[in-house]
Amino acid sequence: MCDVEAPEGSPEPEDLNGFLVDLLTTGQFDPKIIEIVATTPKEVPLTETGDLQKCLQLNFLVVSMKEMVRTDVYDSNPPSSFSKQCAVLIGDSAHPLYHHFGQGACLGVEDAIRLAECIHRATTPSTPGSGIALAPSIDVAAAIASFDSFSHRARTWFVVLMSRFCGDLYMASGGLKSWLAAWCLAFALMWPLNLLFTFVVDFVLFRLNRKTRTFAKDHLQPKAK
Repeated sequence: MCDVEAPEGSPEPEDLNGFLVDLLTTGQFDPKIIEIVATTPKEVPLTETGDLQKCLQLNFLVVSMKEMVRTDVYDSNPPSSFSKQCAVLIGDSAHPLYHHFGQGACLGVEDAIRLAECIHRATTPSTPGSGIALAPSIDVAAAIASFDSFSHRARTWFVVLMSRFCGDLYMASGGLKSWLAAWCLAFALMWPLNLLFTFVVDFVLFRLNRKTRTFAKDHLQPKAK
């Protein structure tokens, strides 16, 4: 995955090889990778080479480059509530975010685990009577209310804002915005502010969801035989 700063809805580049070479060079990729992309032809007819393995490798590169997915990237602020009646939003439907913090899929999986935890805590075990096995009773309203808690929303907001900050910092190409982002990061890493920054990150990322991690460990991991 490579990031490119370009206007929204920009058309595909005509010279795809040159575009990728410039992109990889700017990103300081390994020169061997840049050379492979630069020397990959647009078409590789099977009759032009007697080396079948090399031909297949070149065709794989050509097809991979032609099928490269190029999309605009968006994020959004989380809604004030993740639920309405019996419907619950999780994952990207609740909080699409930039990929630069590496927490998009993690946050979606965590949402699912937290929802399972809330349903588990709102479930009353069945009490068999007259020889008839009754289904467990689930208080759906209580489960949803527990899921849509302040701590969950605070953690989600933090991850979204950190992802946005990392994306802006990574994609900044000069000017005031780039300077401010770099200055804010350097300021946060200065002593003793780095201790406060580390404490906040540790608290929000790890301590706020401690119960969810304990639930996942106790109920969702395979049991050793």
